[in-house]
Amino acid sequence: MPGADHGQGDRLGLLQTLGKLWTCGVRIDWSGLHDHKLEHHTPRGLATALSKTRGSARPNALVPIQTGGSRTPLFCPHPFGGHVLLYTPLAKALGTEQPFFGLQARGPNGEARPHLSIPEMAREYVEAMKSVQIHGPYQLAGLSMGGSIAWDMACQLHIAGDKVAIVGLARCQSASQA
Repeated sequence: MPGADHGQGDRLGLLQTLGKLWTCGVRIDWSGLHDHKLEHHTPRGLATALSKTRGSARPNALVPIQTGGSRTPLFCPHPFGGHVLLYTPLAKALGTEQPFFGLQARGPNGEARPHLSIPEMAREYVEAMKSVQIHGPYQLAGLSMGGSIAWDMACQLHIAGDKVAIVGLARCQSASQA
């Protein structure tokens, strides 16, 4: 049926709405949106989720994108820009048995002082990750700058004696290439 949603959601409408909100100066707590399971990604779903996050505490770095499943969780730090919504399609592609958590930056919405370095981000994200999974082996992956953060997290975990099963890097550079 033309115009029917078919359970997929109106993603283009959602992206347009997000763009308009950003232009108007509205900054969004992505962790709060994922907490409210914005599963259909529609403007109505966005409005509902935003109304539920109003007045919440400072956003946590940990963004639960997909919490169900029996596999070892996958943790993905944000790329440049600080947000993790772009990982949602990957989480869905990995299936419902794969728990998936994004690690978002603090500060891009003006709610807190931004991190000053990748090692500082990695320390905070390791702490947030351990609130979900206390012991390794850990699974990390990141796109672009997120890959550099994931690598630093893996190094910090290794130095602390924790095991890292995988570090997936996509489209990232080493510090010497930057």
